[in-house]
Amino acid sequence: MTGHYGYTIPRVTRENAVAVALVLRLTPGPPFFMQSYILGLAHMPFRLYMVVSFLSSIPMTLALVILGKGVFNGNLSLVLTGAGVIVAASVAVNWMRKRYAARTT
Repeated sequence: MTGHYGYTIPRVTRENAVAVALVLRLTPGPPFFMQSYILGLAHMPFRLYMVVSFLSSIPMTLALVILGKGVFNGNLSLVLTGAGVIVAASVAVNWMRKRYAARTT
């Protein structure tokens, strides 16, 4: 179906598997289920898919749990910690995306 429109689904090789998974997981926009579907269509090795998906979601999940606990308990230090982790994770993702983009050009 994608060939009809002039697009091809990239094949994941051992050399580019981690990079493809990280780029897809760290790029904002597509919903998580769509990212998973794309990685499945690209024949991403399952173990590598699980490791990259798990490790890339930990910082934001941890930050949101801390932030939520702080908000519901009225604990300002937890709120600030959660917000700080969100900011740090966002800066790290931006840095990694720029670094990867510079390496590919």
